[in-house]
Amino acid sequence: MTAKTLPDVRPARLPHLDRAAEMKWLREHRHEYIGQWVLLWGEQLLASGADPVPLLAQVRAQGYDRPLIVHVRDTSEPQMGGWQ
Repeated sequence: MTAKTLPDVRPARLPHLDRAAEMKWLREHRHEYIGQWVLLWGEQLLASGADPVPLLAQVRAQGYDRPLIVHVRDTSEPQMGGWQ
């Protein structure tokens, strides 16, 4: 019988980013981008569109290394879960 051990916990290598400004932008503008991916840095919209991969490449080329990436869903109707 082998003894299971917990993995080593290592500190994060990246510094913490406060995303309060991005959350504020989402509260104020999400209705304008339903169904799209948005990439944010602070209160600035860097890019938006249907496919996040080229958008991320675009903003990284502009020098943004860790933008917040969110798929904006319509929250006006309740979400259904389970089988129907």
